[in-house]
Amino acid sequence: RGPLLGHPGSDQGVFKALAMLPEQVAAPNPGALAVAGAALAVMLFLPARLRRLIPPPLLALLAGTGVSLWLFPEVRVIGPIPHGLPHFVIPSVDPETFPVVLRGALALALLGAIDSVLTSLIADSLTRSRHDPNREMIGQGIGNAMCGLFGAVAGSGATMRTAVNVRSGGRTRLSGALHAVVLLALVLGLSPLVEHIPMAALAAVLLKVGWDIIDWPFLRLVVKADRQEMLVMFTVLLLTVLVDLLTAVAVGLIMASLVSARNLSAHQAAQLRLVSSDVGEAPFSEVERELIRRGRGQILLLHLSGPFSFCSSKDLVHRLAGIGAPYKAAVLDLSDTVTLDTSVAMAIGEILGNLAQDGITAFVSGMEGQVARDLARMGVLDPLPAERRVATRIEALHLAVAAAEGAKHIGTTPPAA
Repeated sequence: RGPLLGHPGSDQGVFKALAMLPEQVAAPNPGALAVAGAALAVMLFLPARLRRLIPPPLLALLAGTGVSLWLFPEVRVIGPIPHGLPHFVIPSVDPETFPVVLRGALALALLGAIDSVLTSLIADSLTRSRHDPNREMIGQGIGNAMCGLFGAVAGSGATMRTAVNVRSGGRTRLSGALHAVVLLALVLGLSPLVEHIPMAALAAVLLKVGWDIIDWPFLRLVVKADRQEMLVMFTVLLLTVLVDLLTAVAVGLIMASLVSARNLSAHQAAQLRLVSSDVGEAPFSEVERELIRRGRGQILLLHLSGPFSFCSSKDLVHRLAGIGAPYKAAVLDLSDTVTLDTSVAMAIGEILGNLAQDGITAFVSGMEGQVARDLARMGVLDPLPAERRVATRIEALHLAVAAAEGAKHIGTTPPAA
């Protein structure tokens, strides 16, 4: 904003920059506006056939620099750039400052990783490709470790530079390597070539690139999108602008996790079916349906399907709290349960305890695989007699019918489903 209008940029944060904006708009530098206008005109109106020959941002910088040197030499430019390579230095950290250095290193590593992943996702969107995050992080880690040996500042992927690269035709890793080679050449002595580039031209290029990065089709759908997701998005946006990226990502992850947990809880709770006399469209065999009907409303089948996690543990208990009469027997069927975590295992134990307190004889079926191992590890089914733990749902229903009818023993073998 400031350089575009011919004023110095602010390094005191967003609020200071916004506070200075009215004053800068009221008193723009005509020369800087002319230079920025020339650069923007090139970016906007360069014919397509020329875009294939020379990147528009590069031609915009050349045009802005030419206008500046010819008509407005007083416009602020990049100025002298230090050159030469730093010396190799072995880091020395004493025990007293090591915790401070470690905290700073972790913060920089996390911030750099977030920034690089964000940049890579934007590049994927622009190029319709897919990056390898492991390779990206390993390469960045090695590079930053080597930079530390030369007293350099840790770096990461840069969204604006990557967008300029992609918009200029860069599609492979070679374009990123070429960017590094050009920077190295500038440090080694070619810096006079860029010292006269006006800041207004750079600001114009960044303004155009930033405008192109915005996902305008998505913004038109904001009013139709899920409100919870939009709340997370705008919270992260405001925190990124007003605070910092690290805080924004941390808060965004927490909010997104809470939203996902809430949605997952509703989905998992819907996988719990309570079946008594009304079998409906439940996925049971005809023999199982007949056994449920024989129960005449005195048998309750609790059918769980799919994965279950901590998100739904309390819902399971609450839905079955005080279920009591008229049930005489209940079957907890885990045949279609894929996974369950510790909290759900404990919830199952609480459900069985509540059924016992209500005088309901409980049976458990589907004790196989990982689910059986998880329940055994937690000791959830230890209070339940072994004869009430069976492999199939049809066996459990036969036992439940017998318990509901007051039978002491079932002499016949349960028919196969």
